[in-house]
Amino acid sequence: EKLSPSSLAKARGSLVQLRHRGVVFGLFLPTAQREGEASPVLVFLHGRGESGGFAVANAQSLPWLLSRGHNASFTASFPFIVVAPQCPQECASENGWRSDVLRGVAELVHDWARAYSCREG
Repeated sequence: EKLSPSSLAKARGSLVQLRHRGVVFGLFLPTAQREGEASPVLVFLHGRGESGGFAVANAQSLPWLLSRGHNASFTASFPFIVVAPQCPQECASENGWRSDVLRGVAELVHDWARAYSCREG
């Protein structure tokens, strides 16, 4: 299951919220990536206090920097594809990422790497 071209276009240079195989995540694509060029993938796992919603998770650290309009010079030069999954609220009460969510994240990254220009390593 590939993401739609419109979703990918919105993610170029900005963090956007998407869903794939049941995983809710933020996606950022570098603005300077050339067609057919492989980019490294960074998976950003937030802390338990940001579980349950993007409003809190995107209000700080890397997601905040990648959100539209917060730091144009940073996003213009940031070379990574960023996948920032959102752990459900239960992660906070369970004091960590649930194993089923982490498996979904691993499958998402694997699917992404096979379908798009990602660099292994």
